[in-house]
Amino acid sequence: MLKDISSEYSDFPKTVFVRNQMYGAVWQVYHVDNLKQAEIIATNATRNGFECITLNDKTEDEETWPDWRETDGGKDIIERSLN
Repeated sequence: MLKDISSEYSDFPKTVFVRNQMYGAVWQVYHVDNLKQAEIIATNATRNGFECITLNDKTEDEETWPDWRETDGGKDIIERSLN
């Protein structure tokens, strides 16, 4: 489940942090362009056992997989986020 802790709900891009548990170490970092992308990533992370996924103001943190948008899964996320 995605928890929005950013200061402005509508200002994108934003950063999604995926943690194994609340206050746990950050396992994955994604920069997203809209809320739907964040929700899809959060759903996927939750299905994979991660318990704390937060939407944050954009940070300069390096993405876990900088080329995630070019993968088949990333292309699917982008396509689904446009619908």
